Amino acid sequence: MTKTKILLLLLLFQCSLSGLQAQQWFRYSGYPMNAVPKDVTVNDAGTLFMVTKSNQVFYKPLDGTWTEIPGPLPPDGTYWQTPSITVEKASNRLYVGSDVYPGGLFVTSDLGQTWEQYSLVTNPVSGLHENYYCFTEIKNPNLFFAGTIGGVVKLTNRGATGQIIPFGNPFISTPEAIHYTRNNKLLIGSFNDGIWLSTDDGGNIRHANFTAKQVYRFAEAPNGRVYALCKNLVTQMTELIYSDTYVDWTSVSLPDPAQTYTSLYCDSAAATLWLGSASGLYKTSLSTISWQSANLNNSAHNVVEVIGDRNGIYDFSNQYVAQKRNAAATAWEQINEGLRGEINNIFFNANNKLFAFNYLNSESVAALAPPAGTPPVLSGWQQAPVGPAGANIQFVCNDQHPGVLYALTSQRKFFRSEDDGISFTATALPPEFNAALVQVHQLIPGQQSGLFLVGRDGPDPALGGKLFGSFDKGNTWSELGRFSAAGIETVSQDATGRLFALVVIDSTLNNNLYTSVDTGRTWSLVMEDALPFSNRTLVSSGSRTFLYSDWELFEINPANATPNTPIGLPWPSGTSGRELRNLAVSRTGTLYLFNDGLYRSTDNGANWQSLGKPDITLPDIDFLGTNQLCIAFDSIPFILPAPVAAKDKGIYYWRNAPLLSIHKVSKEHNLVVFPNPAAYTLQVKTDYRGNISLLNVLGQELNRYRIKKEETEIDISNIAPGIYFIRLEETGQSIKIVKQ
Repeated sequence: MTKTKILLLLLLFQCSLSGLQAQQWFRYSGYPMNAVPKDVTVNDAGTLFMVTKSNQVFYKPLDGTWTEIPGPLPPDGTYWQTPSITVEKASNRLYVGSDVYPGGLFVTSDLGQTWEQYSLVTNPVSGLHENYYCFTEIKNPNLFFAGTIGGVVKLTNRGATGQIIPFGNPFISTPEAIHYTRNNKLLIGSFNDGIWLSTDDGGNIRHANFTAKQVYRFAEAPNGRVYALCKNLVTQMTELIYSDTYVDWTSVSLPDPAQTYTSLYCDSAAATLWLGSASGLYKTSLSTISWQSANLNNSAHNVVEVIGDRNGIYDFSNQYVAQKRNAAATAWEQINEGLRGEINNIFFNANNKLFAFNYLNSESVAALAPPAGTPPVLSGWQQAPVGPAGANIQFVCNDQHPGVLYALTSQRKFFRSEDDGISFTATALPPEFNAALVQVHQLIPGQQSGLFLVGRDGPDPALGGKLFGSFDKGNTWSELGRFSAAGIETVSQDATGRLFALVVIDSTLNNNLYTSVDTGRTWSLVMEDALPFSNRTLVSSGSRTFLYSDWELFEINPANATPNTPIGLPWPSGTSGRELRNLAVSRTGTLYLFNDGLYRSTDNGANWQSLGKPDITLPDIDFLGTNQLCIAFDSIPFILPAPVAAKDKGIYYWRNAPLLSIHKVSKEHNLVVFPNPAAYTLQVKTDYRGNISLLNVLGQELNRYRIKKEETEIDISNIAPGIYFIRLEETGQSIKIVKQ
């Protein structure tokens, strides 16, 4: 079958293409009134925590709203005047440090409902009290650092224990910033004496090669290079410096040296450096330092802090808080909390509940109730046993009866639940399955309350070609059809009651597709030698049935002019080299397919939107597959990616991320691109000098080029056919191109 080249639709609403700018900022609604940030932090789940200058503490989950939580001390300005905060990257455990005597570290693991206070030394004479100015990130709760008025504190046991590295050992200046690098080096930015370095977790501290600077921000690039924002105490000017060795430091240009700069952040995923100032936000590529304004809607504002995580960049100012979401691939979330063991099967039932279980290695099935609100918050898996102890699960499925589940164990015992899996009772299988060595090959639910069973092996050589069905919740079974003894590969039933059976017809594994409109009394041939490839599968949704293999996709629909003729459907553009791993259809008729990433189509395959894939480690392969794909809660795709590293195993779901936004630019350059369409190279003719980007329709940068002359040739031979954009980095001006 020849794959049709499909052009992806733009995800841009009600706007002109003449000014494409992948700005992606949106302002938070419901932001606390009159809240001015003092310090902010974020964990790996995207939950933000903020302490304000009026000593209030707020948190906001990634897709939730701002909520104030009780602070550890009354905000009366006498004890807890200008606190600093940090959070464990893997949890919501929040640390609040006061920089007013006698100091101390306050910790909560339940969003402020209870607080613990930890103090290592309190001595008003020596000054070795812990007034916390700054923290390192807490990637390891058993080893992190804080800067205090008495020196550096090395904290262990989630802050409960630690050790103070005091003045004169040999550090002699108050820490203003502190950073623990990827290669386990401790950097201390001082109030008036430059940068200090420890290579043994604070055991020995040495001075870097400069002094007379107040260092107050660090940021680390993916290659280990560290940038530091500091004030030159001689010239009183802000400076930005960097070092690969952390001993010798080199200056970097700033957008405007006369400005006051407040914040620094490195976005490792996008290889960009972000700089906050009293008048706005700037960013630059790490490869070539060339600053450009990055303000929300070009609005000048006083940046208090800019931070980021895998979900995007957060811009905190006196005026508002805004977030710039990353590309679609970062919209994947893992939900394994409450699950036991390895999960390799997922599905959802008529009550809109999600279920998960482990094939042949589990005695229980886990259930997840539908989420409340939009976007969803998914947590709280509940486990329920199936059958007696030792009853390894082979299949679990549901039919169209609300609350009904069926479970089959590896001991060929059949169980039914009528309360969404809370309890199961034993139910009989057809007598043919009581014989020795018989195996259950398929247990498949239909869309008209049918349940279908296929066996193999055992004393009856024809068993593999027999189709059994039940239409009364498994109480009684009947034989619905008898096919080739080579075996039935899979079965489905659409919403009209029509049955489909994909049958192996010979030793070469060729398949025929049959259909029945009278619950198996008579069968007719639909497709001969169906899909001569591996992994052939049937999926029915509503009145539509889809037949797919590794390389082809067909639809059978009674509404078509030829209702029993499979119609070939196109694949997403640029994915023809990848096998189709899974196909699923939502209750609203949206198609989802997975082949090294998830794609969605709302128009029966005419156009596909990429939803990316989870950011996980691939073991010795260059593509990602998935064991399971299902669409739960009407519109949320869930996958079990495979093969993946052990740390990344689990269930992932995709949630909506904001679409790209565009705005018109103030300065237009001459920009001509030809030929257009093009297959191999493009000529870019422009009076612009600087970087240009090649973007896909999601606004993701595929390549970057430096324009130094009027006409430049760029190679596009290695990108897939489709729609792309050439964008001038400085102004956002763009032009659409078509790759043939």
